[in-house]
Amino acid sequence: MYRPLTSIVYLVLVALPFAANIQAAEMRWNLNDVSYLFPIPRQHDQNAVRLLSPDSAGRRGALLPAGIRNELPPLFFSGDGNQTLFERQDIRVVGVRVDPCPDLDRRSCAPEVRMVWQPVQFDRLDGRWTVRDAAIHSIYRLSKTEFEQLREKLWALKIAYDRTGITTRKRPLGVHPALSDPATARAFNDRIRRILLDHCGERNLVRVSFMSSMLPAVWWRFGAFERNGQGGWSRFVIPRLGATSEDIFNVAREEGLAMGAPGKEMDAVFNVLPDEYPKADDIFALINDGFRQENGEELSVFKTKLGAVARFRNPHKTNFHTLDCAACHYADAARFYAERRFPELKDYRPPGSYCNPDASLFNLENTTSGRAGTRVLRGFGYFEDQPAINRRVIHESAESAHWLNTHD
Repeated sequence: MYRPLTSIVYLVLVALPFAANIQAAEMRWNLNDVSYLFPIPRQHDQNAVRLLSPDSAGRRGALLPAGIRNELPPLFFSGDGNQTLFERQDIRVVGVRVDPCPDLDRRSCAPEVRMVWQPVQFDRLDGRWTVRDAAIHSIYRLSKTEFEQLREKLWALKIAYDRTGITTRKRPLGVHPALSDPATARAFNDRIRRILLDHCGERNLVRVSFMSSMLPAVWWRFGAFERNGQGGWSRFVIPRLGATSEDIFNVAREEGLAMGAPGKEMDAVFNVLPDEYPKADDIFALINDGFRQENGEELSVFKTKLGAVARFRNPHKTNFHTLDCAACHYADAARFYAERRFPELKDYRPPGSYCNPDASLFNLENTTSGRAGTRVLRGFGYFEDQPAINRRVIHESAESAHWLNTHD
């Protein structure tokens, strides 16, 4: 049927705003827009210079200044000392998280940027890069105005790459799509580095936490430091424990594997010290065979204890000021063991479980090595050369993205 040219033009003009509205509706903050996992170097790439180092600096100073480096306890009980690790520039940023409202359960929003540091080293024997099982977290506090400036820059970065076909929509949390694409990795990395160095540095660094490897795959120690009123650093008292350090032990062994091998069982001794927990949060009946009956009657006990695990992984129920370090890091291991012991628990959602704030937008699947195992205690980073993310970080990322989507 013949249509006058003016009618066709009219239809096009009407359709264009409609199409733009659809595109705008599709453009939302997502998990990988607020949590950035950086790729480690490839086997043939003999340097890690693309990853931020402690001396990387912008207008706010160095990211991890000497003052706090000197306060940190050894990251490894044996082997390379901290001084060697820093001098060789092995300590690098492997992940960054942008959190506009860290204290959801307190309804208190003090925006932060969190950086995750791990030792990234080239294994000459295997001819590959690997990331060792220790970490430092640095927290940078932003004012409302500063956060809005950061938000605008990150949004512009997202839009620029989305227009090239690199989207974060419905992508599970992992290495950022633009960083995993060789065609865009270098340019994206350069831009995100400049943005981060504009907003993070010694002048707004407020807290630093650490996870030391005391005995590989067996014994880990956690602690933190806070900036005090004199500009120095004081040890942070761990919530619920009243102590300044906390240890996790897992001396389990699988048949045919030596103690300390990265197996999946948690049957010998999985313990946490100090162990004076509120009764509702004491899950030793799940994670330690000294507290278990080792029979089918324990199913009801496990279901009860998984309620505490759910709270540990839910940012609406707990946060850094109300939850100890170990509980956050061993929660996924506890859930994994419970499901192996009682497969019927795989579909069990205890009270306090986290709910996806936008299932049409966020993919909360964990596709990393952190999803299964009892020796991978990494929150957001790497276990050897594999990305490792826990459920708590996925949930926090969803909440950060949701907050940005619903607060102009």
